[in-house]
Amino acid sequence: MPLRDKIKYWKYNNQRKNTGAFCFAPFNTLRFSVTGQVQICCRNRYRTIGNISENSIETLWNNNSINNFRESLRNYNLYDGCQFCEQMLHSKNYFFLKSLDYDSFQEKTNDTIIRKLEFELSNICNFECIMCSGELSSSIRKHVEHLDPIPSFYNDDFITQLRPLWKDIRRVIFGGGEPFLNSLYYKIWDEIQWHNPAIESIITTNGSILNEQIKLLLEKGNYFFTVSMDSFEKETFEQIRKKSVFENVMNNFEYFYEYSMKRGRWITINVCPLINNWKGIPSMINYMNKRSINVYFNQVDFPLTVSLRSLTSHKLIEIYQYYTAFKFELYNNYATKQNLNMFSALVKQIYYLIKEISQLEKLNLPSVLTIKEAKDLLIKHFINKSRNFYNYSSIVESSVNKINDAIELIRNENAAIEGIKIFCQEPDYIFVSEIVYTTAEKLAIRLQQSFKTHC
Repeated sequence: MPLRDKIKYWKYNNQRKNTGAFCFAPFNTLRFSVTGQVQICCRNRYRTIGNISENSIETLWNNNSINNFRESLRNYNLYDGCQFCEQMLHSKNYFFLKSLDYDSFQEKTNDTIIRKLEFELSNICNFECIMCSGELSSSIRKHVEHLDPIPSFYNDDFITQLRPLWKDIRRVIFGGGEPFLNSLYYKIWDEIQWHNPAIESIITTNGSILNEQIKLLLEKGNYFFTVSMDSFEKETFEQIRKKSVFENVMNNFEYFYEYSMKRGRWITINVCPLINNWKGIPSMINYMNKRSINVYFNQVDFPLTVSLRSLTSHKLIEIYQYYTAFKFELYNNYATKQNLNMFSALVKQIYYLIKEISQLEKLNLPSVLTIKEAKDLLIKHFINKSRNFYNYSSIVESSVNKINDAIELIRNENAAIEGIKIFCQEPDYIFVSEIVYTTAEKLAIRLQQSFKTHC
């Protein structure tokens, strides 16, 4: 390992107790997605260990795929879909390092005991948020994408498979979709209450659903909330979270807040920094600091039309300067410290983004007019970006062949040209991973989707 990497990992490990692997996610966590794919981390959607429709949980937890992944992370190899954390490590943005989240669930270095579950079992949702897609919103899939419903991969047999695990589980994250609209989650909550009520059940909700059934449920268990809230201004909130009613969400949020405070439990607001709401984020943090509410920032890369990535480097510099000049009120609570660290990490991300967008601007994307120019751009950009990631040099040739084959499959030249230009603006870790971990057929679809979404 080069000296530079040794120093980088030393700084990372300096804040950890157990350094036997770069990340312990595949040693203690399983993540179940809407499509039935089973992963180990929300930041690595490329490295799947199988599908729940084809394998049992027990088989998935012990198969060669996850064992090989564990070995890679023991050796600090991050080429297996972990480019997001590699990028955070490179920029020294440790507060955004997802890998650190799994340390607290690992008791011994070589333990392989499931202690955390992450559920996205259904896309059923009543909102059509501008930064979301049909995979996580049934309303978008039906009314915007005009596609058939995603079939359900989870049933009572899945609940039966979970039963032996509850004794060791410490935390379960319920996402979606909107969890309170998912009937299967109510069955799982009953199972947790029966088998191990001490489990932390974290519900990520859009705040729109609250009724007597939910209130009775919450009285029984160990529930925590992360509420998706991108603005405290009605116009901005409803502009981002389409089909929402701001007053309804705020009333329900107050209930979840009071519930949490009475029980001494934290509550978090999930914020998506977008072109619509970036200016109001510091004042949101002031408000949350005052009320002891944690904040978490979701990085939005897609669709490009609402992401901060769509802005010029000059505009991003303006945001960076606005954020660094903002003066926060200080309160003597844990949330204030946590939130200011989180905001500092966001500012670092924007600083990194400025450099990334400045490089993209040098590509002069508007000048790319022909299919040959677009293909040459994509290949050159991939070769350049793949150098930033460990071990990618060994698969550049096969990836270039894949790019050529994918472009041949696209019949609409304009869609191919524009799709390539938009795809090249994806962050490095997504751009490289989506080429490496796919087929030519899927890459062709991805390029066409980029074009359609942008339109």
